[in-house]
Amino acid sequence: MKKFLYHIIIVTALLTGTLQSVYAVRAYPYPIQVKQPDGSVLTIQKHGDEFLNWTTSGGRLVKQGADGFYYLASFTPQGTIEATAMRVSERSMPMGTRSVTTPAVAVERARQLRAKFLRNTARTKASSSISMGSKRFLVLLVQFNDLYFSVSNSNLAFTRMLNQEGYSENGGTGSVRDYYYENSSGAFAPEFDVIGPITLSKSVRYYGANKEDGGEMYERSQEMVIEAAQLARQQYGVNFSQYDNDGDGIVDNVFVFFAGHNEAEGGPDYTIWPHAWNVYYENVVYDGVRLSSYACASELRGHQGTTMAGIGTYCHEFGHVLGMPDFYDTDGEENGWARGLASFSLMSGGNYNNYGRTPPYLNIEERNLLGWYNKYPMQFTESKEYFLSPVTDNACYIHHTSNNNEYFLFEYREKKGWDYHLPGTGLLIYHVDKSNNKIGGITANDRWASWDGINAYANHQCFDLIEAVYPESAIQHEQQVPFPGSTNNTSFTPNTLPAFVDHAGYETGIGLTDIKNLGNKAAFTVIVQEATNLEFVGRVTNVSEQPIQGASVAVFYDSESVRDLHSAGAVEGRPVLQKVSSVPLQSQLLETTTDAQGNYTLDCDFEEGKYIIQVTAEGYVSASEEVFVIAPGLIRKDFSLCQSLDYEEGVLKKHSEWDGYWRVGFKDPQYPVYGAVGFSAEELEPYVGDTLQTIQFIMYGSTASEVGVFVLFDKEVIFERELSEYVFNAPVTVDISDAEITIPEGKLVRIGYYVVGIDDKWPLAADEGPMVYLGGYAAQSMHYLIEGEPWPEDFNNIIISATVKQAEEAEEQPEDDALFALGYYLMPIDTGRFQAGDQLLLKLNDVPFVTHVERPLAVQWFVNEIPYETGDTISLEAGSYIIKSVLSFEDYTQTIVREIFVE
Repeated sequence: MKKFLYHIIIVTALLTGTLQSVYAVRAYPYPIQVKQPDGSVLTIQKHGDEFLNWTTSGGRLVKQGADGFYYLASFTPQGTIEATAMRVSERSMPMGTRSVTTPAVAVERARQLRAKFLRNTARTKASSSISMGSKRFLVLLVQFNDLYFSVSNSNLAFTRMLNQEGYSENGGTGSVRDYYYENSSGAFAPEFDVIGPITLSKSVRYYGANKEDGGEMYERSQEMVIEAAQLARQQYGVNFSQYDNDGDGIVDNVFVFFAGHNEAEGGPDYTIWPHAWNVYYENVVYDGVRLSSYACASELRGHQGTTMAGIGTYCHEFGHVLGMPDFYDTDGEENGWARGLASFSLMSGGNYNNYGRTPPYLNIEERNLLGWYNKYPMQFTESKEYFLSPVTDNACYIHHTSNNNEYFLFEYREKKGWDYHLPGTGLLIYHVDKSNNKIGGITANDRWASWDGINAYANHQCFDLIEAVYPESAIQHEQQVPFPGSTNNTSFTPNTLPAFVDHAGYETGIGLTDIKNLGNKAAFTVIVQEATNLEFVGRVTNVSEQPIQGASVAVFYDSESVRDLHSAGAVEGRPVLQKVSSVPLQSQLLETTTDAQGNYTLDCDFEEGKYIIQVTAEGYVSASEEVFVIAPGLIRKDFSLCQSLDYEEGVLKKHSEWDGYWRVGFKDPQYPVYGAVGFSAEELEPYVGDTLQTIQFIMYGSTASEVGVFVLFDKEVIFERELSEYVFNAPVTVDISDAEITIPEGKLVRIGYYVVGIDDKWPLAADEGPMVYLGGYAAQSMHYLIEGEPWPEDFNNIIISATVKQAEEAEEQPEDDALFALGYYLMPIDTGRFQAGDQLLLKLNDVPFVTHVERPLAVQWFVNEIPYETGDTISLEAGSYIIKSVLSFEDYTQTIVREIFVE
């Protein structure tokens, strides 16, 4: 008997690019003194973020009770925080007595929550059009039925804080508009329309309620935004269409200032944690535009009192709206505690500078993300002394490593303007990784594209601020971060700590010495390491990042390639001087094999021209890459090889046998679900020119409003068809031979199906794994599937396959043999009408060289329900015939029935 395993897996927004994404500020990073109901003062420290947060006092875990007092607490086996009956006080909680370790179950739950709400690339790309020019944004002041605004004339106060040039009330050093106008060098001039206060129907405890595990109930925050928007339209006549700055039919953002304090800064547990999310799928449409992203922050700063909030948290959350991700460690201690960019970045911890009133200048990388840095950074061209002016001049240096899209940025920060409240000044050195290096199973490039834990891994931060103190854990205060800093670290070379090397440990070709902070600029000496030969290095792994030992790596030289010689004196429109060599094409220079760690090293004399690195390994698809070399030095190229597709005649599939199904979905059946399997150009080489015949899949559920299949070539929809007939919980085979889709050369091919209005939360069937290369995709729209990456490896392989007809096959019965390869027996009978006197051959489809399909032990034929035992041919007479074949296998039978008509 076959066993079916129904293992529920939720596909997250990482896969789909859906707009359900939460971004919030990290917890206030400094000790907080809170007053308890009896008047006593207790020092607490907040930790974590919206997904997993906890409170300590004296290093001990504490929890605020319903009575307002703090009690000693502990983590339960389920990872929730449970208060004891022991009330704490300052005397009973000496500082630093012990540390708190969050249990693995709580960390895993937080990881799943973060995965569920990952930011998608579509949001960041769409944001670029709203971060330029003069744009209007909507701000709603929201109070609760039991908590009103404390700030007098709150509408005027927040209008000034957001818009007023030179804003200085409440200790401010400028408005939000001032901040973004200056950081964009005048390219962006936002205007904020403040509406309210608006009184909601429920209490602050309702909208700010936490789940049992300490996480926010963001569904309540969505309710807050939707109700506030409705009341703004009813009570103030707000026309939402004027806040669709890019004309895409979606309100660019709604920002909510809510009355009272917030949880991130030590407010009561029932207050709201500032965050950015969306209500897109709530389908709220006003004035012809749809509500989507929102962000929120509190009226007051800190944990108590009536001091109005500064602009810092607003600027941070608004930064998400414009297209900037978080640069702090978003998963806490799950993958080691990373410092991120701390107080030196708005998108890390800088929103708290000067008690939230003076966020720091945006760094060059942040400006570039928003389209506000339109020149190329300066580079180190020779060994000499260099000078670097402040970031306010948009000045920086860049130095590339030998790994594509991994580089170092150099900035100077001084205590002026928005940087006046930085903890230290000097040279800041950033190590930026947007390459194909994999961190936690995801490439650095993809982490940037999806805003997924850019600085979550302590041992490999993708936007790492290189501190002047080593190791990072030894930093005691942030004055030690810049170079030379309070520790007077004046060198950054391959031999210092920290070391000037890339993430693979390779030297980058230069070093910095004699670093000085001159008060208004930095000075340092660059030593360029002179090289006379070429060194090719790298690592060869499989797609699961496991090293491949014994892979063959060969380097070919092709100096016959033509290269344009550009110079400062080149004139557009005139012929460009070119250089060509007469050395024979692609002469092999070197060859080696990888070691146990998958590493290789090859040295050769330098010769300018094109080099081709080719990697082959048994059982894997070969890979190669071209490199044009104009100077000696280190050439680093890593390769990730995918396993060769087991070639089956006429069959395309990635999944294993269907002995047990895993189910994949979005846990919400109201949205469409798209699933697909991918085949790389290398895997499809044996199939090029073949024609797709059928698509087969399994979906779970019992009803759906629409089901269809599709085929993608790269990012182009080649074929899409809605189905009129389909079944659930069993294989569905769709004949697409009439579409005449031919397997192309050099393209990624994805084959899939979609379901709309299905009544099952997890409709996609998957096998038991392990996942193979491109084994599964999922999304909630065709657009996000096209732009998306394969789902995580632990989701295994989606149950989708296809059959193909070889280019040289005859036209008769094009799919019978191919279906046999999938385990389906058929009668290859001509579907046309027969004539009286014709001979009908009784046979089943069978392909002898397909050996994995089980053959029947016996076959019994029936004609018009009467057993037929007089040979394998029938002499036909006029009329209709029911031809039936019963196949007996070891533990089951299969029946095939065909009807024919004889004239």
